[in-house]
Amino acid sequence: MTFTFYPRRTSQSGEAMTVEDADVLIAPVSGACGNVGQLACDALALNWNLTRVGTCDFEHLSPVVGRDALFDDTTTSVGSHARAPSGSLACAFEVYSGVTRASDGAEKRVVVVQIRSDACVGARRAFVDEYSDFLLTFANAKRVVLVSALPAS
Repeated sequence: MTFTFYPRRTSQSGEAMTVEDADVLIAPVSGACGNVGQLACDALALNWNLTRVGTCDFEHLSPVVGRDALFDDTTTSVGSHARAPSGSLACAFEVYSGVTRASDGAEKRVVVVQIRSDACVGARRAFVDEYSDFLLTFANAKRVVLVSALPAS
């Protein structure tokens, strides 16, 4: 099984954004769709104005594509015609990054991992193993905060 991180390209030279130097890593526990941890990750990414820096792909992760949950819903109008917002698409596994201020005023580089899908039956254990390995690439993070728990089921 393959698990691949696709970093977002930041410049025309093709330089990829790096996220491994995070001070704080926030990641939901995998296991259910639409759980509190996943909603909290969206809320943190939105409130801290984080940028999507990449997506991950796992061959047995159920595909999810929809309107970006963090996009502003306001519409614009040109003359008498209203235009719908033109946000980007959200997918099953995304990584957001940015800088925010801690309670002591110090700047912290934060990475938020978002999982909007679940691995297919028969591949969940492999997904959790590879997801754990992915989270370990953030070895320099001072804190790893899991913002949810596995469902009772």
